[in-house]
Amino acid sequence: MELFIYACINVLLLAAIVFLIGRKTIVNIFRKRRERINRELDELENPPEPEALPKPEDDPERRAEA
Repeated sequence: MELFIYACINVLLLAAIVFLIGRKTIVNIFRKRRERINRELDELENPPEPEALPKPEDDPERRAEA
């Protein structure tokens, strides 16, 4: 029974330390991760314009073959 009480006290102390010291760090980690995921999702929803890609008829190697 004593071991159970000590284990509960240790868990509560660990939770308090994480809450008091690590909460800002943990929040920043998850905020950056969420922003990165949202940015990647936006990039997938809005692909680059097709004009930005070279057209096959403008390729100099194809002109040399013709």
